[in-house]
Amino acid sequence: MRRLACLLFFGSTFSLAQQTGYLDLVTQVIQPRQIEPTTASATAGNVGAGDSAVSTRRKAFKFTLSRVEATESNTGKVIIYEVTLQNTSDQTIVIPWTASPRDIEPAKSRPYEYQIASLAPRLIKGNGEVAGLDDSLIYGSDVRSTTYQIAPGQSVRIRAQTRLTPHTPRDLKGFISADQKSVNFGVAWSVHRVSVTEINGELHETFMQTEPETPSINTVAVRIDLSD
Repeated sequence: MRRLACLLFFGSTFSLAQQTGYLDLVTQVIQPRQIEPTTASATAGNVGAGDSAVSTRRKAFKFTLSRVEATESNTGKVIIYEVTLQNTSDQTIVIPWTASPRDIEPAKSRPYEYQIASLAPRLIKGNGEVAGLDDSLIYGSDVRSTTYQIAPGQSVRIRAQTRLTPHTPRDLKGFISADQKSVNFGVAWSVHRVSVTEINGELHETFMQTEPETPSINTVAVRIDLSD
């Protein structure tokens, strides 16, 4: 069996903000919706630099990659990571906070809206080449239990995982050369608002980005050993 080794090098970018919440997406059993929409589309959101509300939102939190570890499972190589989201503004921030889409689904089939946050991990080579990995999704709605409020000066920590399978035409060995000592691992955060409507008797989702993608302020150097 191939071995997977990671050497982690942490910077000094972490703050002492009060941590008030912890969400573990690794151990949770994700419950799918009873009725999944059959079609989806995207519409442009107003996330331009001229939108003062969005500009303030962009600067309202600090997004940090705080821990990375690697394991092997029966499905292959896995990277488990943690991120910290700190509220650096003077207003409370509300973020999605459930791993199961069933939690945002109404009891009866009808049009509804929800928010979806995405944790998008990626491998970054020294030459700037990037390979995306599988996202982790977090859901929220007007049901209070599906969101979390972060007061000014507070932070939350989220634990997630991704398979070590780059979204590139090459496999992992093709992306990481034999003489390469390490590759950087980073994560980006983004949020979409989703409207679910009924069209011709079927449910349709429309996605609109409400927050621009925010990369973690740091990356972690990971050494990967692909020897047999």
